[in-house]
Amino acid sequence: MPHLALLLLAGLLASSRTTAQDNQPAYAVVARGPHHRVWQRTEERKLPNGRTIEEKHAYTELASGMHYWENGQWQESQEVIELLADGAAAMKGPMKVIFAPNLNTRGAITLFTPLNQRMTLHVLGLAYHDVASQKSVLIAKVKDCAGELTPPNSVTYSDAFDGLKADVRFVYQRSGTEQFVTLRQMPPSPDQFGLDPATTRLEVWTEFLDAPVPTRTTRILKTLDQAGPLGRGPEPLLSDDHISFGASAFGPGTAFVEDVGAEGGGLEKDSIPVGKTWHQAADGRQFLIEAVEYPALKAKLETLGLQAAAPAKNRTAAVVPGRAFPAPPQQAKAQTPGKRMRMAKVPASKDLAFVSRSPGFVLDWQQLVTTTNLTLRGDTTYFLSGTCNLYGNTTIEGGCVIKSTNGTSVRININGTLDCRTTPYRPAVFTGKDDASIGEIITGCTSNLVGYYGYIGLCFYATATNFFSVHDLRFIRPDCAVLGDTGLTLDLANLQFLHCNVALRPCTTDYTMRNLLFSQCTSAFFNSSSVTNTLEHATFHYVTNLFYAGTGSLNLTNALLVGVSNYTNYAGQAVYMLPATSNVFQTVGAGRYYLADNSPFRDAGRTNLTAATLKIIQQGTTYPPLIRTNKVTTSTTLPQVAGRDLSGPDIGWHYPSVDYLMSWYAASNASTLTLEAGVAVAAFENTGIWLQDGSTLVCEGTALQRNQFLRYNAVQEATTNWGVNTWATLTIHPYHFSNAPPTARFRFTDFNAMSGETYHLVSYIDYPWDFVTCSLQHSALYGAGLSVAAPSTMTLAVTNTLFQRTCANIEANLHLYFFNNLCRKSASWTFWPGATNNFLFRDNVFDETEILGDTVDQSHTAYISSSGSFYPLTPTNGTEILLTSFTYAAGPLGDFYQVTTNLLNAGSRNATNAGLYHFTTTTNQVKEGTSQVDRGLHYVAATNIAGVWVPMDTDGDGIPDYSEDRSGDGQLTPALSETDWHTYTTITNQPAFLQVFTPLK
Repeated sequence: MPHLALLLLAGLLASSRTTAQDNQPAYAVVARGPHHRVWQRTEERKLPNGRTIEEKHAYTELASGMHYWENGQWQESQEVIELLADGAAAMKGPMKVIFAPNLNTRGAITLFTPLNQRMTLHVLGLAYHDVASQKSVLIAKVKDCAGELTPPNSVTYSDAFDGLKADVRFVYQRSGTEQFVTLRQMPPSPDQFGLDPATTRLEVWTEFLDAPVPTRTTRILKTLDQAGPLGRGPEPLLSDDHISFGASAFGPGTAFVEDVGAEGGGLEKDSIPVGKTWHQAADGRQFLIEAVEYPALKAKLETLGLQAAAPAKNRTAAVVPGRAFPAPPQQAKAQTPGKRMRMAKVPASKDLAFVSRSPGFVLDWQQLVTTTNLTLRGDTTYFLSGTCNLYGNTTIEGGCVIKSTNGTSVRININGTLDCRTTPYRPAVFTGKDDASIGEIITGCTSNLVGYYGYIGLCFYATATNFFSVHDLRFIRPDCAVLGDTGLTLDLANLQFLHCNVALRPCTTDYTMRNLLFSQCTSAFFNSSSVTNTLEHATFHYVTNLFYAGTGSLNLTNALLVGVSNYTNYAGQAVYMLPATSNVFQTVGAGRYYLADNSPFRDAGRTNLTAATLKIIQQGTTYPPLIRTNKVTTSTTLPQVAGRDLSGPDIGWHYPSVDYLMSWYAASNASTLTLEAGVAVAAFENTGIWLQDGSTLVCEGTALQRNQFLRYNAVQEATTNWGVNTWATLTIHPYHFSNAPPTARFRFTDFNAMSGETYHLVSYIDYPWDFVTCSLQHSALYGAGLSVAAPSTMTLAVTNTLFQRTCANIEANLHLYFFNNLCRKSASWTFWPGATNNFLFRDNVFDETEILGDTVDQSHTAYISSSGSFYPLTPTNGTEILLTSFTYAAGPLGDFYQVTTNLLNAGSRNATNAGLYHFTTTTNQVKEGTSQVDRGLHYVAATNIAGVWVPMDTDGDGIPDYSEDRSGDGQLTPALSETDWHTYTTITNQPAFLQVFTPLK
């Protein structure tokens, strides 16, 4: 019978992922917006009791400018430019562009932003500007030239300047419009005009005749005093303006050698920075000035062997103080046949498209369609089908999975601030669309990752900030995982780079790095310029190039380089270079980089680490977890077994600590399974822990050592489906064979889930699949869901627990007690009690959470909704609080301390009756004490001792107050094995010298 039941349950829970697309309903679009569409399918599942339930699977496709609004609905954007009788136009996207036949025309380009803001512009010419002397000279002025349309989305004005061979090219994409000025000749040296080449910039002058007033911020890329002994001048050697018009903005410019083998412009693989300035002249004219340092430009042009332009004659007199902008071109004249826009002759073979073109060097600007304040949600899988230009504040939540299609147009550009809300047990994963091992399945998934997906995982540009903290991310098969633009500081921690072409491209960015894993990458670092970056604790395995190019260097500490082919430009301490054949690592589950047993690299690292690095490795491990798939029939206690690195540092990459990998680990025969504080359990296959007849699970962490449940692929890197049926998953499974259901007790326990995972807990009515009692106290559930339908013999008690992006369906005759919980940003909560007053709610907060259900016994509930649409529990009784906004703050033990005061002292009872005497909701750490209880989530009140936050310990005996007073009522109850938190209690087995005494009061 048990074996048969196991097979039955496996079949019930599983949707086989071995053939990702077989026998699954097709996805359909159910929602659209300017930059996204949601794909959804519904799958029916039959339960053992004959009931059929529906499960929805969805992913969100992202690309800036994906749709445009027309005829009352969203239309899919098309990257198409079409010939007109007098020019050409791109009209099938959020940005509209009209091109004049002749570039030498007043207002040759007309552009309409997504907000229908009109801009007309024309290129004036190329100039030199010496920032030291403040003198300029126009070296090439735009001349008559006819446009040529290259289908589907490019217009080129060839040989567009008088005095220097250069083209102007426009590319229209749904994400924006890009202008390229391509030099086909070496421009004359600035010293021919009496300008100093060391402090001179080549500038492209573009005039805007009518444009909305932008918001702009300026960042300094290079100051004048860095260029030589001239001292600081009136303007920097190179600066860059962030220029925004609301739903569109000028993106960062780059200058690069043209890729003559590709239609798209060259990307940043060999680029130098371009500074932009939005300049308003004294006469009111407005200009966009793009600038590149002449010495850097000259070095690039010399590599191309370009023919030099004819020496300048009689041009010195044209050098003027400041900038003397030429008059704008005349209005367009009646067109002659030779000046009409024409269609380009497209070669029969794409490979021949650029054969006749001389090499060139490109300076570009981009007018981008932008997405503002995007949150990548922890419960969602995203499919990147194009470039995402992200402005404002971008939030990456732990648990989200971002899958990319192939192609160089796929990238995420971070142009504002980044809030990385990932953790070691809830990372974010960037991978390819063919990855079937994590997240939702994407249409067309082959389950076979080949090649590279997307061009850049995360590309950082400085706008509002020059500092980014990036942590707890995994990158699988991008062309480039992380790129930092000029002048930034990136703090990188707990990152995995797997099968990347380039893992990190610093440019002139300062990277501070801690605990990184590089596996099977072509290059760990690419073209790092002349900066020096630091990296503490890293493992490089099968990496071809430590550095691919550039003159930068790397300071390594406590690193393993195993099978690294080319390893130059680094210095370090405790750095070990080993051949690929070395038996350095062991594989357990899907983790391939645990140190081998008895490794000489344990406790062998340098201790002169930064405090931030030390904290990471002390919470991490190089020891593998134990695999448990058996049944226990006697009471069993599971301690921590994966050694946390608390002694001398181990060398190399540290995993988030996981003690056990479990699949169908069963407790039976009324046994008790106890997980000690701080134990982390990762499930594989369908189920982690299986509680059978009469068994009990006791899982109690502490405020500082919380227990963790997760799935193996949250921490282990290999893209593999471990087990036969691995998709629909349960953390805790209470199926029993007799009439003796199990019991489960969770306290200070976190349930973590990645996007696409299903349930933390499930019970079904009319089937032996329930608990006697299941209680959660001071715990947290992230992602996935609860599905509880049980008879009246079951009690579910939930107190002071966080539900973040967690869905729930609770129904039937069970008894539900739900007190002081925070349900935040969860798509759906449904409550269907089988009898009146079976469900009891007090002092809860539902923040951006939809609620549906029948009558329950509720009071003192708070609802927060930015839209003002509230879905309250019924019936209402006048104790509700409705808020359209609410402010939280991060504190020592969590992210949801209350700043807004509406919920303070607003509960249904005294805090002593709520068991929250030693808890707080505010960052000032004032205990609730005997006050009226605050609504919502509470944290243990803490105090700062020598820079470390610890729970309050009034009597100084080493036992926190909340732990001595387990009931949380502020009173001593010996019957509950409590000790007096006011009076020193001797700690068993504690050495005398560690005892702490407090003065008499």
